Amino acid sequence: MTYRNPGMLLAEILPEPLPRNADGGTPLDEFEGLRVRTGLDKERDGKSAYDWSLLAFVTEWSVHNADSPIRLTRSALRQPDLMLAELLPQPLPVNTLGHTPIDDFEHFCSYTGLSESHSGREAVAWARLFFVSEWLRRHASNRSN
Repeated sequence: MTYRNPGMLLAEILPEPLPRNADGGTPLDEFEGLRVRTGLDKERDGKSAYDWSLLAFVTEWSVHNADSPIRLTRSALRQPDLMLAELLPQPLPVNTLGHTPIDDFEHFCSYTGLSESHSGREAVAWARLFFVSEWLRRHASNRSN
């Protein structure tokens, strides 16, 4: 893997043809929908924020890909930390390993090299939002099955 380079990491993990969920959507289709709903903008928020968000989302999407929309207030749009605060249930859910979505995001950062010192606070905040939102969607789907 190419440590600290989200574009190259994504190229390594995305198969051709792209996988599809039950509705026919690819991880890139679903990322684009979430990107539009949250207000992430590559020009305004930066390539690093965009690339890390995409990698975090696709990584978590690939684990399981059922449908579940996220709900956010308009006041939080374009503010990833506020969106995450609205998104996170209390208490935080845990997976079968006892990890919260924040725990798993920290593991993601460890094995990919994402860090505030290297990529900036905004990039980490956007990536955290996208990773955690997909983790929560998957967790909710697993609980309902």
